[in-house]
Amino acid sequence: MSGTHPVLKPVAVAATTSVSVGLIDLRKVDRSRWDKDVARAGASMRSAYAHLHRLGLKYTLRGQPRIFHVYLDQDGARTQIGHYTLIHRPGHYTFYDGINLYPEHRHHWEAAMRAAIAQAGPGRYDYGWQWNPEPARDAELAAIPGVRIVSTRNILIQGIDFSNWPTWEAYYRDVSENTRRNAKKAEKLHADIGVVVVTGLATLAKVPALVAMRQAMYRRKNLPFNPLRIFAGYVLNILACPDQAMIALAVGDGRVLAIQNNVEFADFHYYLDGAAANDTEGGAWYLQLAMLRRAYEAIPNGKFLMGYTDLPLDDQLAEGLLRSRRSLRVTDWPTSLIRFEFDPAAAA
Repeated sequence: MSGTHPVLKPVAVAATTSVSVGLIDLRKVDRSRWDKDVARAGASMRSAYAHLHRLGLKYTLRGQPRIFHVYLDQDGARTQIGHYTLIHRPGHYTFYDGINLYPEHRHHWEAAMRAAIAQAGPGRYDYGWQWNPEPARDAELAAIPGVRIVSTRNILIQGIDFSNWPTWEAYYRDVSENTRRNAKKAEKLHADIGVVVVTGLATLAKVPALVAMRQAMYRRKNLPFNPLRIFAGYVLNILACPDQAMIALAVGDGRVLAIQNNVEFADFHYYLDGAAANDTEGGAWYLQLAMLRRAYEAIPNGKFLMGYTDLPLDDQLAEGLLRSRRSLRVTDWPTSLIRFEFDPAAAA
């Protein structure tokens, strides 16, 4: 990638090898090259060019996003090996999508983190995100001089890893019989049932239906729901990044039976939220299997992320959610959300 500023703060890895970081101007980077590189690094939708180039709008008055390349400096040659985005507020930094390194360089993660926090300076840092299934980094962070772990929240990110099945038919046979039965029930009840996928700014027209169906679902479950705040959040996210906006609907008999708010980027498909008009009609399962098939056919080795949990697996509140995810044969990716402090004086 191009468009970099002078490289900052090299951190030694070996006698002739070091890792350094450099601030970049995304406007000077080729968009297609950027997306290919961050996909190779296994980065999430938060690292997509479409997402980052308007990130400043999202964080207006709430912080300053800065994007960095990570470099390997070896025997006089410099190689770009990854990237990260840092949100800076006074005395507080957030790694927006972790430190993402290419597969052959992931063993340099600790050196890259040392370089990143040396560049940023002392303060409090947050690391980890509920949609990024990278390994937990607690031990590596604790080993860095000057770092003190403040808190750790262990979570499981859950999703379907399509690489576990050779074909869509093999995966479909493996999901629970009850899931398949519910989806077929929707087909029997609604002869004209079908799926509509809306993307980009056109999703704004579907936001009222999404909010209304989610509000009705929360009401059925006696859970709090703020429709105005949720509506505003959807609209702002769509306006900030229309390229990642996607709303899918199962429709039949002239009405919406189920709805999902999703995102696709690189090898990942994200189910962010959704609802069904009636839990007993099977519309939600019909839509879910249709979107899973769509994702599988697009990227047979991809991952369809369903969400996360930090509840004990035997917790009553988690039972229904986890049971529905298990019926789709999810994989668990343990990770952690970490808050730490960095004081370079303490490392001396």
